[in-house]
This record gives sequence, C-alpha cells and structure tokens, in this order.
Amino acid sequence: MTADACHNATARLNHTAEHGRRLKRGRSASSRLAVLAVAFPILMCFSPLSYGGEQAAAAAHDAERPQADFETIVGRTDGVSRYWRFEGDLKPTLGTAASEPKGDVRFSEGPIAGRALRLDNRAFVILGGDDDLRGAETTLELSFCPDVADNAGYNPCLIAVRGEGDHRNTMFSVHLWRDYSCVGVWNGRRVVRFEPPAGTLKRGRWHHLAIISRTQQPQMHLYLDGVLLTPDVPGEKFNYAQKGHPLLLGSSTAKGQEWFTGAIDEVAIYRRALTAEEIAQRADAVLGSGRRDALAKAVAEEERLRRERLLADEKRRDELKAAMLASPQLIERGTMPEYRGASLEAISMPLGGIGAGCIQIDGNGELARWQIFGNHEPQRIPHCFLAVRAAAGENRAVVRALQAAGVGPFAPMAGVVFRGIYPIGCHEYVDNELPVRVRVESFSPLIPLNTRDSSIPCAVFRVEVENPTSRPVRVSLLASQQNCVGYQGKSAIREEKHPDFGGNCNRAVRTEKATRIHMTAVAPDSAAAEPGNATERGAAADAARGTSPGAGGAIADGGDRARKPGDLVLAVHDPGARALAGYGTWESLAQWWESAPDAAAPLPAAAGPTKQGETLNGAVASDFELGPGEKRTTAFVLCWHFPEQQLGSGLWGGRGVMYSQWWDSAAAVADYLEKDLPRLAKETALYRDTLCDSTLPYWLIERVSSQVAVLRTPTCFWTADGYFGGWEGCSPAKGCCPGNCNHVWHYAQAHARLFPEIARLMRAQEFRHQEPNGAIPHRQPKSHPACDGQCGAVLNSYREHLLSKDDRWLKENWPNIRRAMEFVIARWDADEDGCLSGPQWNTLDGNLGGNSSWLGSLYLAALRAAEEMARLENDAAAAERFRMIFARGSAAQDRLLFNGEYYIQIPERQAYQDYGQGCHIDQVLGQWWADQLDLGEIYPRPRVQSALRAIFAHNFRADFRGVRQAPRVFVAPEDPGMQMICWPRGDRPADHTQYADEVMTGFEYAAAAAMIGNGLLREGLTTARAVHVRYDGRRRSGLTGGDYASWGYSGNPFGDDECGKFYARAMSSWSLLLACQGLFVDGPRGVLAFRPVWQPENHRSFLVAAEGWGTIGQEVKDGRALVVVDLRYGSLRLNELELKPQSASRQARVAATAANRDIPCKSELMDGRLKIRFAEPLTIAAGERLTVAVDFADAGEK
Repeated sequence: MTADACHNATARLNHTAEHGRRLKRGRSASSRLAVLAVAFPILMCFSPLSYGGEQAAAAAHDAERPQADFETIVGRTDGVSRYWRFEGDLKPTLGTAASEPKGDVRFSEGPIAGRALRLDNRAFVILGGDDDLRGAETTLELSFCPDVADNAGYNPCLIAVRGEGDHRNTMFSVHLWRDYSCVGVWNGRRVVRFEPPAGTLKRGRWHHLAIISRTQQPQMHLYLDGVLLTPDVPGEKFNYAQKGHPLLLGSSTAKGQEWFTGAIDEVAIYRRALTAEEIAQRADAVLGSGRRDALAKAVAEEERLRRERLLADEKRRDELKAAMLASPQLIERGTMPEYRGASLEAISMPLGGIGAGCIQIDGNGELARWQIFGNHEPQRIPHCFLAVRAAAGENRAVVRALQAAGVGPFAPMAGVVFRGIYPIGCHEYVDNELPVRVRVESFSPLIPLNTRDSSIPCAVFRVEVENPTSRPVRVSLLASQQNCVGYQGKSAIREEKHPDFGGNCNRAVRTEKATRIHMTAVAPDSAAAEPGNATERGAAADAARGTSPGAGGAIADGGDRARKPGDLVLAVHDPGARALAGYGTWESLAQWWESAPDAAAPLPAAAGPTKQGETLNGAVASDFELGPGEKRTTAFVLCWHFPEQQLGSGLWGGRGVMYSQWWDSAAAVADYLEKDLPRLAKETALYRDTLCDSTLPYWLIERVSSQVAVLRTPTCFWTADGYFGGWEGCSPAKGCCPGNCNHVWHYAQAHARLFPEIARLMRAQEFRHQEPNGAIPHRQPKSHPACDGQCGAVLNSYREHLLSKDDRWLKENWPNIRRAMEFVIARWDADEDGCLSGPQWNTLDGNLGGNSSWLGSLYLAALRAAEEMARLENDAAAAERFRMIFARGSAAQDRLLFNGEYYIQIPERQAYQDYGQGCHIDQVLGQWWADQLDLGEIYPRPRVQSALRAIFAHNFRADFRGVRQAPRVFVAPEDPGMQMICWPRGDRPADHTQYADEVMTGFEYAAAAAMIGNGLLREGLTTARAVHVRYDGRRRSGLTGGDYASWGYSGNPFGDDECGKFYARAMSSWSLLLACQGLFVDGPRGVLAFRPVWQPENHRSFLVAAEGWGTIGQEVKDGRALVVVDLRYGSLRLNELELKPQSASRQARVAATAANRDIPCKSELMDGRLKIRFAEPLTIAAGERLTVAVDFADAGEK
C-alpha cells in the first residue's frame, strides 16, 4: 500500500469512528471484534508479512482471536509510572507529567481501533521529564506505524531523552533507520543497531517496541514485535550520567530534529524490567501472536546462519592470517612502489613546503587539490597543467596534456604509471602516437635537518623527454597557470570567474636562467584603470632597471598602485623559452603555442588588470629539438606567496606564514630557486636515494617515508611569529581537532627525527602554556591535561635532547620537564606506588580509570626518561625519586595486570570508559617508547613478548568481512588490519573505551614496531604490511564520512586517515625503521647504538642523527661483524659506538677506520652490549665512511 493509500484508509476509519468517540476503554469483546472486522482488511494491506512463509495462516489466526484489552494489561502491571493512550488528547492515562505539543499534532486510528497520535510536518510532543527513567531498571514501550519516506535524509527519532547542544547530551535516542533496515539507539557515546530480518520493518505497518535498560548491567535489550533482537554492539545501556532532559516523542531534540512521520500509540514507562512473557503479551495484544511467532522463527534462523557464517569466517581468516604471516613478500626486497590502473585512483601526493600549504598531485598527473591560501577545503584551480607537442621529421605534431585526463583542446596521454618514494613522485606516460617518451618528476625540496629549505612554498616539475626514434624530433613543453591571487579558497572557481578575483595582472620576464610569468593583483580601487596600460608601465620600469619582478624585495606591478597581498610565479628554467602573459580562451592559447618559436622575439610584457570577479591565465613554453636517442630535462617551477593567512582556530594559532620571514614574495622565492634548484634537487634526491639504499623491503620503506607528507599538508601550519601548529588531521573544510594535541602528537616520530628543530619548537610551545603546578594543556592554549599527553611531553623532551648536538636545550628546559613529571605523580600516583589511579583522560577521548598497562607502562617509561634527564642535570634527588617509583610500579603493574597471556586493566570502583579484561593494542605502549629511547625493560621481556603475541592473535584481522567496526569504519571488508581492543575472554564493560572496535594506523605502527623490537619480527611486519595493503592507491569507498573520519573513502599512500585525512599520529610509522635497526642516537654524548633486528647478518638502512644522515649497515660472517656508517649529509660526532655481540665470547678484537685512517678505540662487553669507545672524539663529514670490524672468533686476543 502506498503512503497516500495509507492516509486515505486512515481517514475512512476516522470518519467511521465519529472523530474518535469509540474509545478502547470498557469495550466488550464483541464490540472489539466488530471494529476489527471493519479495520482488519485495511490494516493488513498496510504491508504484508514478508518472512517465515506463514503470513496467511498468521493473518487468519489474528483475525479470529479476540484481542486483549491493552489498558487492562498495563494497569495490572507492577511498576508502571507513566502511560499514554492518546485517545484524542495528550493527557497521560497514568502519571501526572504535563505534555506539550510542538506543531500540528493530530490523531488517527490506532493499531486495535481507537485513537493514536499522528505526527506529520515536523510535529512532535514533549512528554515531561526523565525522573522515572533513572531507576535501577527501566522498560520503555510503544507502538508505532511509520510513514517516513525512503529518502528522508536522516534516521527519524521515535522517542528520546536528550538535552540541547552537544549531541552527546543524550540519555537515549531511539531511531528508525531511514531504509527500514533496523532500529538504532544512540546513548551519547555510540549507536547500537538492532537489525531484524529483512523486510520486517515496513512503511504503513504497526509495530510494537520495548526497550529494557539497567544501571548495573552492561546491555540494553530491545524487543521488536515481541521478539528479542541481537545488538550489533554489546555492552551498551542508557547514558545515566545525563540528567534533567525532556522526554521527546517524534523528535530527537526539544527544538525539533530528526522528526518522525507516522502514528505512535500506547507509550508506557515501567520502573522495572518486564519479562519476555510480559512483552510478548503486549505485542500480541497489538499485533496478534502470528506476527511474533513468524518473526521469532525468522530471527532464530538468521541467528543460526549467522553463527555458521561466523565460524566459517573465523576459520577463513585464521587461514589467511597464517598465509600472510608466512608470505615471502614480508621480507623480499621487491621494487619501488608502482601504481597503475585502479591503483592510481586514490593517490594524492602533497607538494609544498613544511607549513606552507600544498598542491596535491593525483595519480593521473593532475594538480587536483589546491590548499595554498590558508584553506582546508581542497579546491581545483582551472587552467593549471603541463602539455607536450612533438613532431618527428615532417610528420604532423602530436599534442598531449601531461596527465591521464584531457584539458581544454588537449587530449590526455593514453596511459600513465606512477612511481614514488616520498618526497619525489614520478609519472611515466605512455602514448604510442607520441614520438617521444615523457616522464615528469614532481617534488618540493625536502632535506632532513635543513628545515628552511624544506619549507619553500613551491612545487617543481622536472620534465624528461626522450627521443627513442631514429629521426630528429621537434618538441615543445607547455606549462599553463591561472592567476589565482586574491582567491581565498572558500568556493569553486568557474573558469576565470570568482568573486575574489579582480585587478589580476600578469607580467612576463626573462632572467639570466629562466623565463617567468609573475602574477599579482591590484586593489579594487585601482583596478578600474584601462587594462594593460599601468601594468606595461611597471614592466617598462623593471626593464629599464634591468631587474626581475621582486628582485631586491620591491614589486612594481601596476606602477604605484596598491597591490593585494600575495603573488605567484610560474617559471621555466630556460631563458630562451616563450611566455604568454595572458590568455582568456583555449583557442588563443592553442594558436600561440602552435606559432613558430622565435627566441629572439620580445616577450609580451603584461596583461591585466582584470575586471572585478575575473582573472586571467598565463603560459610558458620551452622549445627544443632532440636527435635520435637524445633526452633532455626541463624544470618548471611554481612559487607562491600568500602572507595574509589566519591560521589555527580561535586563540590557537596566529596570522601570517613563516616562509614570509625568509622570502618577501613569490618572485623572491623564484630568485632563490633559480640559484639553488640544482643543489636542492640533488639533496632531495639524495634523501630519497639514501632511504632506498637499504636491504629493507621497498614496501616498508614506503610506509616509513610516506607519512612525512603530513608536514606539507594543512594538518600543519607555521605562523609568521614562529608558532608551529599541528591539527590532528584535516576535515573536508577545516582542520580536525586543534591545539597541537599532545595525546596524538606524542605518537608522531618522523618530524622529530628528520627535523628536530621543529620538535624542539613544539616542546617550547608546550612549556609556554604549562601551568605553575606542571600541568600541560592537552590542547593549546588552555585545556585540561591528558594523562598520556602529559607523559608523552616528558618522553618527547628526552627525545628532543638526544637529537640535539649539545646539552643546552635540556639545561634550559629541565625545570619545566621536571614539573611535568611531578604533576603526573601528584595527580595520578599520589602514593607513589607506581600505579595510576583516578580518571585519566586519554587519546581515545574519554577517562580511563584505575590501573592499566596502557597508560601505566607509558607512565613508567616517562619516569625512566625523567630519571635519565635528572642525572644529566645533576639532580640526584629527583633521579632517585623517579627511579624508586619506577621500580615499585614496574613490579606492581607486572604482578597485578598480567593475566597469564597479556596485560589488562583493573578499573576503579566507579566505572569510566574502561576496557578491563580486554586485549588492548597499546597495552605495552611504554615499551615502544622505551625501545626508541634505550630506557630498558618496562616489564619482563618474556611477558612483553607474550602480550604482543596476544595482540596479534586476538586483534589482527586478515580481513573485515563480517567484523564490526564502530563507531567509525576505516577498513574495507576485504582488507586486513588490527583492531584497538578485543575481549577474547568476554567481560566487555558496558561503558568501555571509545573506538575499541576501530582500526587506526598510528596505533598499528606503534604495535608493529614494538613487536619487531621485541622478537616478533614477522608479526610486526605483517601488521605494518596490512596498512601498506590498505593504502595501495586503490580507492576504497563506503567508509565513514564526515569531519571526524576518512571522508568516506581511503587508499592514498601519502596520508593515512583517522580523525580526518593526513593524520598526525601516522608519523609513528618512522618507529618501524628504528625498530628494524635497533637504533639509538645520543647527540650530546656522541653515542650511537646499532643492534639490528632486521637481517642482522646483512643489514643496511637509513640513518639520521643530530647533525647528519646517511646509511648504517652490518655484515656478519663466521663470527666477524663489519659495521659501516656512510655519511651522505652533514656531520656525525661520535665518542662511542655500541653493537650487539655476535658471540657469547667475553672479548672481541675491534679495528676502526675513517677517512682512510685508523681510529684508535677500546671495546668492552657488558650487559650483553659491545661498547666501542674511541680514543678521541671522532667527526665524520659528508662523503666519509666509518668502518668498524669486530672479530669475535679469536677471543684470546684484544
């Protein structure tokens, strides 16, 4: 029956009932049957039963049996507190709560005849308060007949107790899913779905609903049509922490939201849990027992099939996990990652400087997402592309856009392959009609330990063209760019039109090494001048001075007119190239490009200013000829400079950009690149090549390096006054979660290892906002401290010291660090037994209570780091205090929390968001930190290994088919991953830790690195490779959308998802490299420890220390180890080298050489470590090698 027919049937019943005067109260059985005789044919055609194959028999049975009087049933039930029959008004039949209609509330025929509340046109009712819903047990029941359109756009609310404002201010909110697939209950923390067999819930059909919740039991029970349904999330109940909110019928808020359309009747509240039999009696009274019996059989059959599927899925997953664990791909070297076909769809590689905004180039080669204006919402700038024209001999020229999608009149390349290890991406184009091969290398300079040169606001495109034919080929390369000066990035540009445009000017300039178009804009009051004239005067003045635009800092576009802030430069590093200062149509661009090149011809000087709301485009072209077999590389550079940006949020952040303190215009940036691009390109390539000069698998190098891209996205900003800001990630139109959140950023490692200057700056900012009692706000500038973030600040501080060249930073900051450690003790370990207690806010957005190894091990690691720093600062009392607390805590936590397999949590008497007996992915997080900082064992190593083995056994899924992810879905069903918390022994708490069922890469990397560093190499590699598989360039759709998830899709290799894209925690991937190396760097003391876990007999990998980087390697054969440090950049100061002995011998013979000279040294074996001390401090420069040969075979000599 259609909705209109449903309305017509109801109207006929209303007319027959004489405006509702035939009340249900006091009817005889005969009169009730008489009403049913009229109503039943109409009610049944609302929607036939669609399950069990018994609908005809059930219908006949229900038509023949007399219906029990519902009011009598309710009235005879103990514990009823309120009851509404809606017999033409809103007065309660039982109870005294006042009811308040909102909107046009009407009445229609009820499920048994009589009246029911009818809600249309966003009408709803407030039924008083929530006082009687707060007892130890509560049952809530109602009958409803939905009339909600399938395309409602939201899930309509049946009944709710919810406050205003934050949606978490909810006791419960019961919703019918808009596709009629299930009933869901939101309790302010998560949504619990109760899904009946398909086809049960239907538009125009009456249903009975009962929900039971208990304060002391972790599970609500929901009965639909008298049948208990299974929740998709166990362990949930009403949110009893919420008080004083209204009881709402037909809306989720008192202001009106998620409105229900349809009829509601027989609403009752009980102060006890009704029995299953009592609920069945009520459902039968409304619907007849046939409905319940058929549904019960269908539910039972679904449950049987579900259990069979679960068993089959678990068996299949176990087999797949075993295959993954044994896969040769884990350890094979492989090749540089290559993406083609479907694996290009999700690629989006950021180009730009650190904190300078970015342009994301996609797998097809398009500059698809522009975020250089202080904007988060990605925008596309039209007319920005590269193209090639090539003609062999006298043949017709073939023209192609250098991308896999056409642009304007230019056809796309036939095919493309993308290869890359960040920060360099390479598109290799394939087109059989083109007589040349074309390869475009895209990057922005990124040089570890050189922060300034890694922060240049530019993108570089090196186009290599090769002639594979036997004939000469004439080639022209084109770069086109729209003048987007003035644009704020807040809405889409339509060709050359946008309200932000106006007064845009382009000027073509030839310098000694390049041909440029300088793009600016004049202020609106100056743009009314005749287009071109003033701009040409400015160009003539520059030409007379012999300067390029912006040389020396001044920019003279438009003569003396006021300029809008910001400029762009498009340059080709070819002084003989052509330039088109302005074009407005594709035809004019094509005609200009097709014209015969004449290097001697003067450049068209200028174009613009444009009218308000319009801009213009410019282009440069480099023309050359290639002989057979020849190749040539041409560099195109785009520079930007937009200094007037407001960055951050509210009081957090600031105005302006840091790069404006180094370069005063895009023209100045272009000048710098003309001079230094050869060096910058060489050093960027050296970093990439040094990363790849390794025995590690390429897939692992890709994971380690790829997340450095986060620094070049809007996740990070750097203001003009020097403040370095980090969001957690990027929402579609804004930053996601502000304030340099320390409980997220303490996981990140890549930024601190490659750019320790930035990490030290972030610590200084933390201490700037530190309270006198030592508390550090987990979000700057002001918020409460987080337990994990506070401990992380201490651990980060020790890392920042170790990656300094001397101890000055520690001396300056030790008082702040000590106060931070002392705050943790005072707040969460007042008795100094080494075990945390009380509510502990943490990165899973809730309070954890009591004693846990997750936060407890992190606390112990922080104590050890604080002890080490105290000793360095000669603070003996503090060092001893921290040591004693650590010793007590390590023993107590290990004794109390290890359950024989893994570490657990012992909650407080008061429940928080606990995990109890759960197997937590971060249960030995402190050991992960301790391994990186060489702090020793937090718990006994065998038990740590057992715990990590349990995490892999219970939390790792070979795929997620049939596995619930909640509240957010980050992993496609076919992909592998590791869930946050699992309960292999049951006992899942009611108010358990948020995000327990989710999969998030930053946590996975940390767990994987902990496994690798503690003897579970294959398990760790399998966990890390699962992330590599998920981010392989293929676009996964159907994931959770919105601001605080993956935007609904995933798969980009250059930025992992969590709470937004390009999530900062994912920079924990760098710890995978450290774990494989067993590397420890102490810059101030000149100590380097190297104890490789990955292929110790033949290991080579990337090394970055406090002042230099290169590779470090080891070869072991016949009891002899050869260790080589090959420095490629900067310098390395060493006093001591520590290795892992390759023999049980107590002695070793050591010989060291550097720069072709012998280096005197002594060695000592102690505590399972071989310490090699150089007689004098040793400094290795770039291009030099340190070689250390260790012979354990002849233990008698030394």
